[in-house]
Amino acid sequence: MKAARLLPDTIEVTVKNGTIDQLRAKTGAFIISQDSTTNFNQVKGRQMIAYFARKSVDFVNVSGNG
Repeated sequence: MKAARLLPDTIEVTVKNGTIDQLRAKTGAFIISQDSTTNFNQVKGRQMIAYFARKSVDFVNVSGNG
């Protein structure tokens, strides 16, 4: 993934052992990412939870109108 933008109204971050564990994007969360070419991927939902592993996003769970 070349680039990503996360555009929610509210962000909550959970820290575990001094490292980001989860990032919760609430109320109209929207994420857009560009793959290795010129294609863009978009997802919108009421809430997104990004789970981290080794200081980078491991996966994102979208709930509500995803």
